[in-house]
Amino acid sequence: MPTLSQIADGVYAAGQLHDEDLAELARQGVKVIVNNRPDGEEPGQPTAGHAAEVAAKHGMAYHYIPVGREGPTEQAVDQMAAVLKDAQGPLVAHCRSGARSTNIYQMARARLAGAR
Repeated sequence: MPTLSQIADGVYAAGQLHDEDLAELARQGVKVIVNNRPDGEEPGQPTAGHAAEVAAKHGMAYHYIPVGREGPTEQAVDQMAAVLKDAQGPLVAHCRSGARSTNIYQMARARLAGAR
């Protein structure tokens, strides 16, 4: 399983997750998965559709908010902010290395803080 980096209380970033990683995260109590990696970025990478099925099988909410190498769009930041606002339990966001997930998390948190 990729290393989880805690980026906030109950929020973690990780590299690419696979079926066995999702099963382990569910066993550890994770309730929400956010996939920030665009489909087809690397050969052999699980598709978002497949990962959503695996996450659902393990009782986790799954959100696909792809962030390309150019960075998150305004729409993606809005989607991430909505997920963060509604998340019920620990959340793991992932991409190739965790960097894009960390960046979109920070942008979404700033957007939520500005909305107060």
